[in-house]
Amino acid sequence: MALLIKFLQYFFDPGPRSSFKYLIPLVIVVILTLAASIAFRFLLKKIREDKVFKKLFRSLPGKLQTLALLLAIYLGARYENMPFISTRIILFVLIGSEIYLIIKYAQIYLKSYPQMKREHQQQLHLNKYLPRKKVKR
Repeated sequence: MALLIKFLQYFFDPGPRSSFKYLIPLVIVVILTLAASIAFRFLLKKIREDKVFKKLFRSLPGKLQTLALLLAIYLGARYENMPFISTRIILFVLIGSEIYLIIKYAQIYLKSYPQMKREHQQQLHLNKYLPRKKVKR
């Protein structure tokens, strides 16, 4: 029971300690996340003919920017030693959500994207031979 209480106190300790050894690596993660968001935004604007890619990855830049902003706010709160905002559980939730986002979109790119692109190409091929609707004047 005492071990469980120590474990919970470690995660939910409202007053952060003054030494935070993960500041520089997390700043690098924030910068990389923002750079990836900007790169995906430019990539989505550049790729115009691939509608499947645009459909699947349209929300990714916004999610990456939100996550980078939340991590930056957490780092600022942790640097200033603000209680309750800089608890460890928030850090673990933010890092876990970033890992989940990376895994989710990697799986979409590797599995769902080729299948949907193939289906889209087949549908375009079938629509090519369908008669067009007559326009009433």
